[in-house]
Amino acid sequence: MIKKFLFGFIFFALAFLVGCEPTTEETEPQIDPSISASTQTLDLYLDEVKTITITVQGTSSEYEYVIADATIVSITGNEFTGLKKGSTIVEARLVDNPEVTISITVNVLERPMPVLIQIQGESQMELDTTQQLVAIATPEGASSEVVWSVSDEEVIAISESGEITALAFGVVTITAQSKNYNRIRGTLEIEVVKPSPTEVNIDGQTEVEVEKKISLSASVLPVEAAQEVIWSVD
Repeated sequence: MIKKFLFGFIFFALAFLVGCEPTTEETEPQIDPSISASTQTLDLYLDEVKTITITVQGTSSEYEYVIADATIVSITGNEFTGLKKGSTIVEARLVDNPEVTISITVNVLERPMPVLIQIQGESQMELDTTQQLVAIATPEGASSEVVWSVSDEEVIAISESGEITALAFGVVTITAQSKNYNRIRGTLEIEVVKPSPTEVNIDGQTEVEVEKKISLSASVLPVEAAQEVIWSVD
């Protein structure tokens, strides 16, 4: 009887102790607020625009930029624009936690003088079509701002941005002249050709008697396309 009592007491005590053991809940480790940038050294040419990426972790705080010399670079959103030759420090910091920062060194460089301008575009155009020409300056970083002109405005019309429209048949020379260095220019010869045929219509009688003749005529569309055709019969 005593043994049964002791056994029951011990069992009850163990169950009580197990039930009283403290429970622990798993919690995600907290991340300290931090801010990082896709680059900490940014090289820009005058008037060039580049975009960087800012990453914030461990907080929902917004960030802001502080420019040491705002005459050298301007910032809109995350776009940096070179204003004046020189170097400055830009600090990105958390609005709610200003001591969390990252520094970005911005170097604004003068653009090199262009030594060559090339025009990218098709050398043939069909009548009444348009295309956008692109001027590319060499070396890299040189300004590609040019003044466009054409040798015959009756054949091709050209806009200030380099978009051209074919007005008549003929061959013209397109010129892209550097805005800052008049002696530097590139040229492209373009020929306006007849448009490709899109349709052929045959006019004439649809019936003919045996051993009789009829005449058929063919017209090619558009009317500016070559009208020569090759006849055949099945």
